[in-house]
Amino acid sequence: MSHPIFRPFNWARSGLQAAALLTASAAFTGAQAAGAGEMLLNGDFSLTHAATGTGGLAILPDHWAGLAGTTDNAGVWDGQLRFSTMGAHNTKHKYFVSQTFDAGDGGEFILSFDYRLGNPSNGRSINGAKVTVDNWYSTPADPKPIPLFASTYGAAGYDDSWHLGTTLTVTFSAGLHTLYVGTIGASEQNDQAFVQFDNVSLMPAVPEPGSAALLASGGLLLVGLQRHRR
Repeated sequence: MSHPIFRPFNWARSGLQAAALLTASAAFTGAQAAGAGEMLLNGDFSLTHAATGTGGLAILPDHWAGLAGTTDNAGVWDGQLRFSTMGAHNTKHKYFVSQTFDAGDGGEFILSFDYRLGNPSNGRSINGAKVTVDNWYSTPADPKPIPLFASTYGAAGYDDSWHLGTTLTVTFSAGLHTLYVGTIGASEQNDQAFVQFDNVSLMPAVPEPGSAALLASGGLLLVGLQRHRR
């Protein structure tokens, strides 16, 4: 009579398999965070095209709207979105780009970006970086939105360094919304201060279902191995 072959449990191999699964799980989650859950396009402004606007030639970011009539004061320079703060005071609120996105059923989202208030020696206290949603104050007749983020030269202490990884938790209702990124104002002086943005990202605060499931499966595998060992 034939007997089944007894094969001892290989803990080393199982441990390697568990480690591989957890590594793959982490890698998958990282990939989700890097792109699959991203709500915005071209947030690092690496995709640009040249367009002739008022004041001459400017490099404009693909997938972003805005800059109409102000391309002499804004554009993509060295891979970052840049807004000059010089110009007449009555046009101070026109310097922005925007992008519309679908928030699905709504909920909490994580908005992150890098920003810099450049050449602070020429900046004015009213100048700075601003991020709003669904409205941008363009003329005195428009209602002023409450900004998601605002930082002036005065409030920032005239710091010329990049502020990396600025992160906000934002709640959106279901459906379409528009994110605006720009400069708070332009002084009446012909100064050379400027505002820069880079790596603008909007992600759901809750992990994608696929990521959560894979992480859970990795955890269950470890629990199973521990129980088997006992």
